[in-house]
Amino acid sequence: DVDQDGVVDSNDALLKDITVTITGTDKFGQAINQSVTTNANGEFSFTGLIESNADGYTITQTPSATYQTGNTLHWHRLQA
Repeated sequence: DVDQDGVVDSNDALLKDITVTITGTDKFGQAINQSVTTNANGEFSFTGLIESNADGYTITQTPSATYQTGNTLHWHRLQA
């Protein structure tokens, strides 16, 4: 987010090769902790997930030395 406005603009770089992790507990009480790497388009997906417990899942990205961190970006692409 080059201008740090929290919106993906055409001049913003795609975050490729970033580690994204999902953690939490599924509805059966099983701990979930999966990590994936974004593709060339900055996309990622998690497979084999079932519904979470009432607390939901948390998705985090691991900062990379390649990219500068800034304000929270309120955009993501999740596929079921």
